[in-house]
Amino acid sequence: MEELKNFKPIDLYEKLRLSDNDFDAWRKFRHQAGNNTETYKSYLPEFMWRKRFGNIENVFYNFWHHVSLFYPCERNE
Repeated sequence: MEELKNFKPIDLYEKLRLSDNDFDAWRKFRHQAGNNTETYKSYLPEFMWRKRFGNIENVFYNFWHHVSLFYPCERNE
C-alpha cells in the first residue's frame, strides 16, 4: 500500500515502456507466431462469393442463375 501513496503515472509509463530490443523481440515473435494478414486477402473474396452464391450444395445452380440475371436469354421465334 505504501507504493500506491507515492504513485505517479509517469512512473508507470517508464516501467511499461519497451526497449528497442524488447520491441524487436515482440515483432519477431509476432511474425513467427502468426497474425498473417495475407490469409485474409484470400478469405474475404471467398466469403463474399459464398455469401452471394450460397452454400456448397447449390453453388453451381446459383452461379448460373446469377449469370442469367445479368445476361438473360433472348428468344428468337
